Amino acid sequence: MIKFDIEKLRVETYWVKSLTTALGGAIQILDEEQSSGNDEVYHRLPVPMSVVRQFKTQHKVIKYLRPVLVAVAYYDNRAVALERHPAGCMGLREEKFGESGLMKKWVPECERNIDRCIRPQVQKGDWYFDGRYMYTFNSTLDAAIKKAEFLSKDRRFRCVDVEVVGLHQLSDRLKLDLSDRTCLAYVAFNGQYAISPPIWKNARQVGEAKVLGTHKNKDGGKRKSQDLNFDKVDQFCAVNLSFALKAAAQLSKEFGYEAVEPLNLPQLMIRLNTVNLPKVPSEVKDTFDSGMKFTHALAWMLGFARRSENLDTYATIRSLMKYLTSSGLFFKQAFDPSNIFHKGQTLETVPLLSKEQALEGFETMSVKDRLEIIRQHRTTSRATRGGNVVPGTGIYGEDD
Repeated sequence: MIKFDIEKLRVETYWVKSLTTALGGAIQILDEEQSSGNDEVYHRLPVPMSVVRQFKTQHKVIKYLRPVLVAVAYYDNRAVALERHPAGCMGLREEKFGESGLMKKWVPECERNIDRCIRPQVQKGDWYFDGRYMYTFNSTLDAAIKKAEFLSKDRRFRCVDVEVVGLHQLSDRLKLDLSDRTCLAYVAFNGQYAISPPIWKNARQVGEAKVLGTHKNKDGGKRKSQDLNFDKVDQFCAVNLSFALKAAAQLSKEFGYEAVEPLNLPQLMIRLNTVNLPKVPSEVKDTFDSGMKFTHALAWMLGFARRSENLDTYATIRSLMKYLTSSGLFFKQAFDPSNIFHKGQTLETVPLLSKEQALEGFETMSVKDRLEIIRQHRTTSRATRGGNVVPGTGIYGEDD
């Protein structure tokens, strides 16, 4: 974990022409020293995608005909919040105030809030930072781990409650109060532990959407969330190839190529008969089992989080864990024959036809029948991408 140091917080102002979420996020800022008259020179300044996305949600506009003054709050060298001048494109760093003509400098709210909100908060207890939230535990870290709720039968995975302040909301004083979030912890047999950043509002629900969805148990009722744990995630879900490729690309940069050996990429190349795994179609990558269990992948990520020595590396692991517990999982029973075929149908009962044979009679088929085939295909494709398939909506009917 990365200790929070309030002295690393600072605020800079720039003239911003545009913002983008491409390539990890950035803003185009005016180079005030090299620009002269109508000859404007702009540079790309990296800003995390989530920070740019929040700016877009708040202001709707990310491209300006005339540069707008924007304050960028930094923690060390990482941008954590953006604040646009309240006057928009008419805003200036200094402007005349009232009839006296005195020049008044614009002081961003995020700069004020550092001293009036953040500094008083960090006076008590130990605080940590993950690039988005500063957080603290209600007790000592050891005590928090011991009293944490178990998420697996072997009691290795646990849910730890924390109190957080989102620095991405630094410009809004009303949103800088303490709120509750959760971390995931893994406790090894020797008592040592690794703990994640507070990525989840409720880590107890990790994987719940993938396991629940529209899948029903044998009694016909949907599973209750309190019945779910990481053991069931392992049982019903698989880690997909998309996560394996994302983890390989990012971890190799941070820890070297030996760090990604558990992904067993050569074996995946053999199984998919290609050496260019990134070029595999996205629908295949999202639904192809990488061979690594969810709990193994999560414990692996937590180990890297424990080894992280700087905020950039820690933020990378944070991003991978968030991806793993959302898009990195798919409902593997979606490809079970019972969820693809109607009752009484199997792969053997579906004839293998050539394209010409399959298209025979298409011209004489009614419009209603054509639309029904298209509807069933779209339903099946959408359900598979979402990680769940509703039994009985497969493309092979009982009468086919």
